[in-house]
Amino acid sequence: MKIVRFAGVALVASLVAMPALAQDSPVVGVWNTQAVTDFGTFASTVTVIEDEGGYLVTIEDAPAEGMPPMEGSVSDVVVEGASFSFKRNLAGP
Repeated sequence: MKIVRFAGVALVASLVAMPALAQDSPVVGVWNTQAVTDFGTFASTVTVIEDEGGYLVTIEDAPAEGMPPMEGSVSDVVVEGASFSFKRNLAGP
């Protein structure tokens, strides 16, 4: 009987905690992307985190066959509800 009560309390506690989790930004997370270009398809992993009252975007490119890794930076991150945008500057060989 005590186990059943504990399970009920745990269920209620988890349901109460869910709205707090739902208030987090929908853009925060890890996104697998593909950019299709005339030079081929380039896969990346985009990570968005909240950082000091704003957002930080990092991008890790999957190695492209026959190409050296490209250096880049992300700037001008804008979040509006469930949408976000940013500028990415790439420097290639």
